[in-house]
Amino acid sequence: MRSDARELSRREFLAIAGAAAALPLVDRIGPVSREPKRIRIKFGDKEPTSVVILPLFHPAAALYNGSMRQTIMDDFAKIPKVLEQIDK
Repeated sequence: MRSDARELSRREFLAIAGAAAALPLVDRIGPVSREPKRIRIKFGDKEPTSVVILPLFHPAAALYNGSMRQTIMDDFAKIPKVLEQIDK
């Protein structure tokens, strides 16, 4: 297993930026809603673990559509709030 996969396997939270990153999870989470959701996921050969995922627009979307800038900023502003909820 690669070192980044080992590191991910210790996390309780994943921010998924962009549709390409979210597609492998769609069958587990249903339609991507940009809201946090807890799922069980397996990293490499480790036992499945529970993580909170937060699908977000990819920041590059603002380069192609300037009107997305505030939406993307709002999406990323959710991260600290989600982390606070996880820590409770």
